[in-house]
Amino acid sequence: MKKNGDREAEAMSFAIEPWRLTLDHASDDAQVDALLSYAVRRVSSVYWTPVRVARRAARLFEELGVSRVLDVGSGPGKFCVVAGLHAPRLQLVGVEHRPHLVAAARALAASVRATNVTFVHGDATGLPREGFDGFYVFNSFAENSFSSDDQFDQTVELSRVRRVDDVMRMERGLAAQDEGTVLLTYHGLGGPIPGSYEPVHVEIAGSGWLRAWQKGSFASSKYWLEDGPDVRLTTIEEVVRHILPDPDESR
Repeated sequence: MKKNGDREAEAMSFAIEPWRLTLDHASDDAQVDALLSYAVRRVSSVYWTPVRVARRAARLFEELGVSRVLDVGSGPGKFCVVAGLHAPRLQLVGVEHRPHLVAAARALAASVRATNVTFVHGDATGLPREGFDGFYVFNSFAENSFSSDDQFDQTVELSRVRRVDDVMRMERGLAAQDEGTVLLTYHGLGGPIPGSYEPVHVEIAGSGWLRAWQKGSFASSKYWLEDGPDVRLTTIEEVVRHILPDPDESR
């Protein structure tokens, strides 16, 4: 039987960091989402990486020797915070173009004392050419093709034309990275991946496919396109046909 003093000490130790314990050891999205505002929490199943996927992605990054990850379109920080707590050796930086989501991400990180994650406001498609050896993308550009009713909000400019520009800038940024750079895609990147990257792992995760790519030492004039569990190496002409918006729907 525990004495009163033991019970009080146990309660106090749990009260210090209850959500750190949850995020480190559990896979309950509801508990993590409870730390977010209602407006952000209600779309979690559509927009934010599930806890189990974030934990698995963190492990893949570690297994592939990655030390610093850029999350492209980090939203309220769910992926970075969960991955960062699960893999404290990793440094994670989330880039998000909605300022209020950057603020939400910083608040989430502070609430669980995640010290290896950082969030910045900006356009992540202009990838830095140095400083990162890992990139994470959860189909970050798909929202451009959603109807206004299905978009998260209307605080940023979104369009099918912008989606084309975003995915092609992303491709150029990835092509400029160093040999050995790792890219993880969940539900696909949404556009072409440079042919100089090689698919090194794929698995079912959450509601989609989690795929790891690694940049090789060779140049390529071809591009990868993802289609669920399958990938194909193709030409720029097919890439254009794949991503070019319907003129009647791009206005």
